[in-house]
Amino acid sequence: MNYYISILFRAIPLLMGIICLTYGSYIYTLGDKFGNGYIIASHVIIFFTAICIA
Repeated sequence: MNYYISILFRAIPLLMGIICLTYGSYIYTLGDKFGNGYIIASHVIIFFTAICIA
C-alpha cells in the first residue's frame, strides 16, 4: 500500500505541472491577440510548472 501511495504523491505534482504548462501555453497564444498582459501571465504560469516538478 505504501508503494501505491508513493506513486500517487509523485503523480500529483506531475499532473499539476502538465496542467500549468498547457494553461500557460494557452494564455501565451492569447497574448498575440490581446496584448502584453497575457504574455507576462503565461510566463508566470509556465514558471509554476518548474515549481510543481521541482
